[in-house]
Amino acid sequence: MGCQPAFGGAEVTKAKVRFYTEDILALIRNANSQVARNLAEAIAEEARKNISRNDQVDTGYMRKAIYVKTRNYSGYQEAKSAAEAYTYSRRRNRRMPPKMKFAPEAELSDSAAAVGCAADYTLVQELREPFLYPALETVARNQAEAICQRVYREAVK
Repeated sequence: MGCQPAFGGAEVTKAKVRFYTEDILALIRNANSQVARNLAEAIAEEARKNISRNDQVDTGYMRKAIYVKTRNYSGYQEAKSAAEAYTYSRRRNRRMPPKMKFAPEAELSDSAAAVGCAADYTLVQELREPFLYPALETVARNQAEAICQRVYREAVK
């Protein structure tokens, strides 16, 4: 699982943050594509909830910039379109110009899936008030086994 934000001023630099929780990493590395995608989607959804719980929402850009990528699926373009269209600032009570840069799409190495957040300020927000790492832990602890069982049960039918 990874969060691959880019951040910076006029010149964008790349930063990559990788979180590893052995239980879920082992499942995803050895999982079929459906299990990997379902686990990644659960982590992405939990990360979005954490952003809201942490009160890290102004325009919703970062929450919309979370996406899932597997070997045969990418939610990157959909997330990019959704994030760029979501520019109303509730804190400033006005529409904001879409000036944020979207980080490049995460690349898969030996993992079957990745969860990325491509808002250019993701790393700063994750360091201030983590949302992605706790999502990974929550899914590993509370949902991973049920997701695997559900997918494998459906495959046997």
